[in-house]
Amino acid sequence: MGSGPVRHTAKKGGYADWLSKGSNLKDHFSDFLLCEYQTRPDVDLSEVNSVQNIRAVWNGDEWELHFVCKVELETLDSAGDGVAGIDLGITNIATVAFPGEYVLYPGNSLKEDKHYFTRAEYDTEGENGPSEKSMWARRKLADRETHFYHTLTGAIITECVERGVGTLAVSWPEDVRELDWGKTGNKKLHSWAFDRIYQYLEYALLNPMTASGHCLSACSRL
Repeated sequence: MGSGPVRHTAKKGGYADWLSKGSNLKDHFSDFLLCEYQTRPDVDLSEVNSVQNIRAVWNGDEWELHFVCKVELETLDSAGDGVAGIDLGITNIATVAFPGEYVLYPGNSLKEDKHYFTRAEYDTEGENGPSEKSMWARRKLADRETHFYHTLTGAIITECVERGVGTLAVSWPEDVRELDWGKTGNKKLHSWAFDRIYQYLEYALLNPMTASGHCLSACSRL
């Protein structure tokens, strides 16, 4: 499906857009498709100044609309001078140590997603390679993991900002995957995405839209 001129309109319960079919699919210049849709709970298009472009993309299971928006970023406030530490784990994805208090971030929902979609992937594996259902389960899990890590790290950075924390020290389990923890332990460690979480933390603390217009001065590994 093509992308191009778009007419974006907010309506009760969602949005409606007239989307261009693209020059190769149009019968005439004013040939548009009317798309009615709802956004995710964490997305509010009414807050953006301008929707510049919309592209309809087939993900193998359903149509998705990808938006290119123009937004204004708030001026970053100076970071606080407090220090917090993060211990990355498997049961609790992250434990943040603030002065006088610990805040736990469990990973139950992520575990449930991994169990469900991994089983769905293997149960629908085709004889000649991955089936459409198997590929769908793989993509769905990847999307949910990305959303989970973005939400998690954004929440951690926002919490740090609200507590006046300017420096975040992250524990780094050096060479932990090279040790033999037994069959069950090795399987858990293999799926432990501590390095990925650190990358998302770096992104979140530098992204003002994630941290409510604030930033931290440093994020270091220990």
